[in-house]
Amino acid sequence: GYRTVVRSHESVVLALAMDPHNREFTTAAADGTIRTWDLDSYDQLYEFVAPGERAACVVYHPRSYIIACGFDNGAMRIFDIGSTSQLQEYRQHQGRVVALCFTPDG
Repeated sequence: GYRTVVRSHESVVLALAMDPHNREFTTAAADGTIRTWDLDSYDQLYEFVAPGERAACVVYHPRSYIIACGFDNGAMRIFDIGSTSQLQEYRQHQGRVVALCFTPDG
């Protein structure tokens, strides 16, 4: 069988990314929340809220403590994890952003 180790989102999890440097991971759910978790304790460390929006993908930066998220409405946002602040927003896409990546050098 399986066991539930993380329960906090109020809807289905749409994306998950593993931090390449810390023992953390980030999930994005249909409830409009993006949450960062400790991989050892499964405690929630940070939360980003996008009311009325759904993040469809999430990726960690290879060198900085930031994530990028793509949204159903075509937006792409970059967040500083430690401060939970939004650093950038791009709205060039007409449709859902379903995948993102950083180059190896960031």
